[in-house]
Parts: sequence; C-alpha cells; structure tokens
Amino acid sequence: MYINNKNHLSVFLAVSALCFGIPALASAATLLYFEAPTSSVSVGSAFHVGVLIDSDQPVNAYSVQMDLSGNALRLDGANNANSIITVWQDIPGSSAKGGIKLNGGSESSFVGTRGELITLNFTAVATGTVQFSFSNPAVYLANGKGTKITPDTKTLRYTVSESALAGVTGSGVAANQVATSDSIAPEVRFLSFISNPFGSDEKLLGFSVADAGSGIREVEARYRSTFFWSDWAPIKNPTPLGNDVWEVDFRATDNAGNTAEQIVYDWNAFWIFGMKIGGVLILICLAAFFARKMRKNTV
Repeated sequence: MYINNKNHLSVFLAVSALCFGIPALASAATLLYFEAPTSSVSVGSAFHVGVLIDSDQPVNAYSVQMDLSGNALRLDGANNANSIITVWQDIPGSSAKGGIKLNGGSESSFVGTRGELITLNFTAVATGTVQFSFSNPAVYLANGKGTKITPDTKTLRYTVSESALAGVTGSGVAANQVATSDSIAPEVRFLSFISNPFGSDEKLLGFSVADAGSGIREVEARYRSTFFWSDWAPIKNPTPLGNDVWEVDFRATDNAGNTAEQIVYDWNAFWIFGMKIGGVLILICLAAFFARKMRKNTV
C-alpha cells in the first residue's frame, strides 16, 4: 500500500513534528479548556469531561498533557469518536498517573470554537476537590511549516461529595454504557509504509483509524522480517521499523472491544528477503553437490 493523498502525507509530517520537535514559536489566540455538564459529583458517579480548543488560526497538530490533582477520580478511559484528531500518536489510556497525554494530528485543519480533542471518562472514587489543568501544551499551525504555538489554557475544578446510595450515576454517560452500545468495528482509513526522512536504516508505518461509536482504545502491530512473527505490541503513529520488515499485521480495538485487522506488505523488502533465502539455498545445493562429487572421487 502507499499514500496517494497529499493530506495524508501532511498529517504524517505534522505528527513527525510532534516526535522530533519544531523550534519555531508564534503567538495566536488559541485556547484549551475543559468542559463538563456539572461542577460536582458524588462518590460512585460515572461522568465525562471534554477537552476542547478554540483557535482563530488553522491548526492541525496537538501535543497536550493534562494533570489532575488528588486521588478522588479514576480515569476509566477516553472516547475519541468525535475528535478533530484523526491521526493519533498517543491516545489517553486508563491511568492518570504522571498526567494524561495526547498527541496527534488531523487530515484537515481546524479553525473556530469548541473543537473536541478528546472526551475523558471518569469514576468518582473518593471525596475531595479535583483540579484539571494543562501542562506545557503545544499546538501547531497548519501553515506548511508546523509552526509551534503555546495556547492559553483554563482550569476546571470538580467537587466530589459523599454518596447516599452506592453506585449512584452522575452526570454524563458512563464509559461502559457507550461501549456496550457499539457493535461496529473500527475503520482503518489507511495503512502504509513511508520513507523515514530522519534515517536510512528505518522506515515508518503510518496509519489512520477511526471509530464513530466508542472511540479507539488501542492500536497494536506485529511484523515479520524473516519467517517468524514478532509479538503483538502497542504502537505509536508513525512507528519506525527496520528496512528488512516485509509484512505488518495491524490491529485496532475500540472501547467496546471490537477489532479491525489489516495486513500491509513491503514488496521490495520481501524480494530482498527472498533473494537472500534463494542465495542460501543455492549455496546449500552447491555444497551438497561438491560434497557428493568428492565422495565419488575418493571411492
């Protein structure tokens, strides 16, 4: 497979900028903020918090870390079904330790208000006051240069109180309720090997997946550079691979547990591998031939 869309290529360049960094800085009226249906919940409640962006300039790549104080909340996962991000490098998981990170880019730029980056699903597990904040976020302009800007941010405070009834459901929709209503597998929009502009001994595996029901939970891959498969392992986007890798088995899983699997081949690497095997077989045959001839001559 190959990339036949300039937008797809620009996405990979944007995400590569997140991997390797672009030093340019610029100012813009860009704001990152949290949104929740209410400012208080009770212990046992399941609820969600949206992470949104306003920008008066087109942007198409994001590197954001979110922090929350205290131990009153448990992060149950994230829903990116409605996200403006279409190519993910880091999808928030089910642990808030060390901050909640997201990195990714979009195939089309965003300008306007209330652009959704992610929806975070939480359960209140203890009483207390929690503050959501951002730590050194970066957004990149869709100007062909990937110019980095530092957005303004707003914090959000949440109060968790005692629950009179066990298992009381708070505002919003619990993560498991969304998941159980989703029976459709994720969509693999494209999957391709691309050249690595930063090194000749590696290539990159790029991909774009989406899930309109419950959002993507995990992407994994295994590969072959010989006859044998590697183990399944979570991957980032894009993922560096050795130039000798000729087959990759790719798997995306949504928050409901539905999976989509697809295989991509690098035929150049396959033929090089085949020629190496062919050369070894020829050497074995020649060795066997001369060994047999020598035995005949000694008889």
